[in-house]
Amino acid sequence: MPGCWKCKGRLYLVDTIAGDPEVLQTDAETYYEKLLKKSLSTPDIFSIPGGGEVKLEDSCVCFVPLYRNNPTCKLLLLTDPKDKETVLAVYLSQRWWPVEDVVKTADPARDGLILVQTFGERIVLFVLNCIIFGMLEGSSANDAFFLPHSATERAKILWRNGEAAAFYSVKMKGSLCDGTTSQCYLLPVLDTIFVQRKYRRGGLGMKMLHDFCQSFLAEDALGISCPISAAMYQVCQKFLQAHPEEQKRLWEVEAPGDWSQRLNIWLKIQMESSPSGKAEVGSCMEKTPTTKPRQLDHMNKEVYKRAIANMPPIQEKRHWKRYIYLWISYALYEELEAKDAERTRQVYQACLELLPHKKFTFAKMWLLYAQFEIRQKNLPLARRALGTSIGKCPKNKLFKGYIELELQLREFDRCRKLYEKFLEFAPENCMSWIKFAELETILGDIDCARAIYELAISQPWLDMPEVLWKSYTDFEMEQEECERARSLYRRLLQRTQRGKVWISLARFELLAGQEERLQRCQQIYQEANKAMCSCEEKEERVMLLESWRSFEDEFGTDATKERIDKLMPEKIKKRRKLQAKDGSDAGWEEYCDYIFPEDTACQPNLKLLAMAKLWKKQQLESEDATMDPNKDIDESQT
Repeated sequence: MPGCWKCKGRLYLVDTIAGDPEVLQTDAETYYEKLLKKSLSTPDIFSIPGGGEVKLEDSCVCFVPLYRNNPTCKLLLLTDPKDKETVLAVYLSQRWWPVEDVVKTADPARDGLILVQTFGERIVLFVLNCIIFGMLEGSSANDAFFLPHSATERAKILWRNGEAAAFYSVKMKGSLCDGTTSQCYLLPVLDTIFVQRKYRRGGLGMKMLHDFCQSFLAEDALGISCPISAAMYQVCQKFLQAHPEEQKRLWEVEAPGDWSQRLNIWLKIQMESSPSGKAEVGSCMEKTPTTKPRQLDHMNKEVYKRAIANMPPIQEKRHWKRYIYLWISYALYEELEAKDAERTRQVYQACLELLPHKKFTFAKMWLLYAQFEIRQKNLPLARRALGTSIGKCPKNKLFKGYIELELQLREFDRCRKLYEKFLEFAPENCMSWIKFAELETILGDIDCARAIYELAISQPWLDMPEVLWKSYTDFEMEQEECERARSLYRRLLQRTQRGKVWISLARFELLAGQEERLQRCQQIYQEANKAMCSCEEKEERVMLLESWRSFEDEFGTDATKERIDKLMPEKIKKRRKLQAKDGSDAGWEEYCDYIFPEDTACQPNLKLLAMAKLWKKQQLESEDATMDPNKDIDESQT
């Protein structure tokens, strides 16, 4: 009966709903069409819990979207005829469910904070968010307005005494800010939080805030969506007083959460709770309202000064990582809020003087200062700052930032000098050599680019030599210098006999487009196999043979394919004894080994082992063949 609201056995919607959401929505649309046609076969009266009845008419029901940015998934709601803003029931599973019952459960396992996963829990979240808060309890002018959540948004419901008492939702790091932009959140953000009125002042807000912080222990910064209500600020204040370790992690943020869009919540609370600041601001509001911004600005600066005065006690970088963000926040405040460029410059310079550059530095601080000077159209000071940084404390990130600046300014001669300094500082950095050569290639100086590559490969130690050699060969191939590229491969093979290098050379010859390319490839594979016969890395040789077999499968004859098959090794499993660091036995380890045909010929024991395995296999087959199936006893006859 559509008007009946009680569930048999006192089960509730979240405990019983099952099936495809699309089927449930189709049932609701069918019911709505029948209601429009006045063709309902059941009484059209809904009994309100606690007394009263409502006549089911098309003017009292409506569809609303369940998810944000997805208008196709809808819920059918029943509203009060006298007050259209009051929702009485939700139609699901061919019946009307009172709003009070939608947020209840009979399952004792639903207790505490539980992640929203099922379709039924999504409906409970919608009712809490859009109906109970949005329509029934959100009457205060100070309350925010929450939009419906998306279908995949992370949220948790806090169940207490068989009822959904509260919830909070989170915008995950890397998720889109909204459907109209490609920007993503740069940190996890607590987006919405709500506690039913009858459950307030019970510590549920602090419990959910603590759960949010504990869920992202690996993150250095967590956000709460701006604006934060006055009630939520009180919750944050109590929470941060009880958990001082979280004071540096919680920020009030605007999407997507860049540092210029963050304000530390604890600093803001301290700023507002300053007795002298409150008194001064209060008197200004009563007597001279025009001086309020000046007093607030003075108070903000005092808070920042007190914060940066608490220097880390030890000159170790791990202790300074969070401290340095106080300086960054202070500088951004002076630039963006106070609009004081000279004061911002002083903040940056004071921070850079404070850092112990002989022990460690922060490239981020140097780069932010240089970018600030560029925004002030003061290019000489920006260059001076970056030049000082690479003179005092050279780092890869500083060189890259300085070079990127000069590239944007199209100062290519300066870029060349910076690359030279960079490579003097870190000659093992392959990517720097490659970027330098690419710059010369773009500028059209091919000989200079080739000379840079030659200098690079002659270095005694490189961090990624294979990447550098590949870049050099690709460069020669782009210049259509096949002979130079072939010579490079041969020079590389004099240094290493890696299977990947041989395979790359074979593919190069195959793509070279010459008439004898297939014959050249076969010769390279033969040469490689011969050179790697004494190689200890058997996996390298197996990889080479598999590449050779793929080549013969595509271009070879039956005879060449048969020859390759004879060269393939046999894969066997072996065991070896493990030894701990202290020299004691640590058990046995099973590993795979490869036996090549020439290994079998050189070691007669291997042939004897193969014959023993064959004999054992034949014995097992003969025993199976002599078994008489008529001797099997039927258990049902015994």
